Amino acid sequence: SYSGHMGANASQRVRINDLSIIDGGHSIVSGASDGSIHAWRVDLATSSTSPANESLEYSTTRVIGSTQLKQLHHSEGEILVVNHFNSTSASIMMFGTQKGNIHSWDLRSAQQPFTLEALQGTGYLTCMALGND
Repeated sequence: SYSGHMGANASQRVRINDLSIIDGGHSIVSGASDGSIHAWRVDLATSSTSPANESLEYSTTRVIGSTQLKQLHHSEGEILVVNHFNSTSASIMMFGTQKGNIHSWDLRSAQQPFTLEALQGTGYLTCMALGND
């Protein structure tokens, strides 16, 4: 389990609202009910075994922990949706807030390339899709 989205004290519950896999690795972006966004890597270990008198080798991979890569805390309420895409020059994490705005964060340069402001009365974001068209 990932403990990065823990509340200020042990009794405070924080709900993870959305997850997105970061392309090209064992990393994940998660957005939570307290307005925090975490980018974290799943740490894996691989072991190989070869039973006695057999020429076959078996390998197993297991999760041994997690490492937090980046953390943001936004002041627009809950983080409802997160997504990620890679380009040749950037690794962009996008997230939608309870106020309806969509923000971006470049994981490579730690900059915010763009923000899209929602129109009043459009409701909550429930999903977000990315495309190259």
